[in-house]
This record gives sequence, structure tokens and C-alpha cells, in this order.
Amino acid sequence: MKTFYNYNKFRDTIKVIKGILYQRFFYLTYTMGLRKSAFIGMSPMQAFSKIYQTNFWRGIESISGPGSSLEQTRTTRIELANFLIAKNIKSLLDIPCGDFHWMSMLDLDKVDYIGADIVKELVLQNNRKYKKEKRTFINLDLTIDPLPEVDLIVCRDCLVHLSMEDISSALKNIGSSKSTWVLLTSYSDRPFNFDITSGDWRPLNFLIEPFNFPVPDLIINEDCTEANGIYNDKCLYFYKIKTLQPYLVKYKMSKLRAILHILFGKRL
Repeated sequence: MKTFYNYNKFRDTIKVIKGILYQRFFYLTYTMGLRKSAFIGMSPMQAFSKIYQTNFWRGIESISGPGSSLEQTRTTRIELANFLIAKNIKSLLDIPCGDFHWMSMLDLDKVDYIGADIVKELVLQNNRKYKKEKRTFINLDLTIDPLPEVDLIVCRDCLVHLSMEDISSALKNIGSSKSTWVLLTSYSDRPFNFDITSGDWRPLNFLIEPFNFPVPDLIINEDCTEANGIYNDKCLYFYKIKTLQPYLVKYKMSKLRAILHILFGKRL
């Protein structure tokens, strides 16, 4: 029995190592321009509309992708509910709200909830299906549209899909909203960041360059099990927005520097 257990553990470890190596190879060829984005030349609105219309991320439960399934958001739902109570959150902006799949499982009756998304069809669908007192859905582009002032901005699984230029605009917009808290998705063990075309995806670590954010007020590991566990460092970072203000600048990373980071996996 022990031998069988050790074999399974060894096999799982090999799967993770292979996944990490493939991931690094993919990011390297992407950054070098050897892999073409499906969203070149598109605005964020066009890119995310395409994602919605084609179910680009092949989500079974949610059009927002596997990361929005009930299984992958189990810890997120528990910890977010705890945060709402602990910080006495009375108003919340969920951007992007997607199809409101996992968020619909939370008890939000005591919170003024605004779900916002860049895809107009999703907003219309959500209002038809979920709108009620203290809950509404609006069409907003996080990178350019003024945001309502709320106690908490939930920005889960969003910036990982944006270019550095669009991340700069989005975070500056969040900083201008006069809101109190922001929740961001960050991958705590990632040794590098690199640029993408908005609409694509890559993990981000906000504690290293080009962001160099301070340690969050609260870190919650999401217990992500996607892709055989290679994203088990996926976390929710809770920040007081006022503490981020000095860091909300224009982020840049040259292609050469990104390639070096991917190759050597450390700060240079």
C-alpha cells in the first residue's frame, strides 16, 4: 500500500513538473512572438465579446471559464463572505461580473451590489435573470469608464487577461474611484511577469516588477486545483486602495526583460 501511495505521489509530482515546464515554454514562445494571439488588433470590448460569444475558455458551468466554477470558487465564496462581514461592507462593485455564476451563491442581501461587465449581452442577460432590490448590472469598461464609489471592488480574474497598458489604465481607474478596498487575483509564487494582448491570459504576481506592490492587508489562497495543481499559488489579495496610490503608475516591461525573467525565473 505504501509503495502504491509513493508511486501515485511521484506520478503527480511529475505531472506538475511537466506542466510547469510546458507553461514556461509556452510563455517564452508567446513573448518571442512565435505564438500569435487570437485578439491582435481588437479593443478590450471586442476581445471579451469574442470570448463570450465563442465560449473561448470552454467553461462548462460558466461562460467565464473553469475558474468560475463552483468547485474552483468554493474557498473564494467562503472567505469573501467572511470579509464582507468582518469589514462591514455595505456596497460592492464586481468587475468583471461575467455571468454572475459563482457570485450568485453568496448571500448579498445586505449589500448594495453592482455587477459590471464590458460585454453588453452579459449585462442584459444578468439583469433579466438576477436583478432585484439592491442588485443591478451595468455596462462598464474598467480601463476607461468612471467607476462608482463603493466599499469594495472585486476584481477577480480580470487583470490577468489585460495587457500592461490596460492594467495601468484599469488600476488608475480603480484608484480614482474613491472606493475603500480592492480585491485582486495574484499568483504568489510566480517568479516573473510579462506582457500579453488583452483577451489572452497569464498569471500575475503583483509583488514583483513591474508592479512591486506592498504586501496585501489580507491574502487568501483560493485552493485552486486546475491543471493538476500548477496554479495552487492563486490568491486573493485584499488592499486598502489608498495604500496602493503610490504604485498606480504606467507599467512597462520590455520584451527582452520579460524573456530573461521567464528563462531565469527571478528578479534581475
